Amino acid sequence: MQVFWLWLRATLVILRNPGGIFSRFATIVTAVVTGLLWLQMDNDQTTVSDREALLFLCIMGINFPEAFAALTVCMYFGWLSLSFHTHTHTDQQR
Repeated sequence: MQVFWLWLRATLVILRNPGGIFSRFATIVTAVVTGLLWLQMDNDQTTVSDREALLFLCIMGINFPEAFAALTVCMYFGWLSLSFHTHTHTDQQR
């Protein structure tokens, strides 16, 4: 019974957050596309590099959102400052 209430509460939180709905939809679409690509590959030595590439893309897709979230937090608190300086050359420099 507790699992039902936890599931109901999690579902309501997701439905109340529009960004959460899009995130879930994007995750499902990515999973379906990845599964379809995986099913189309043969089980021989010629497709080993294709499988490696697909696994690499899956791992990168999992890790990049967390990496960008960590960078955002670091920049927010000032632990990481990205500054872009432009240098202008004028005639007064001698």
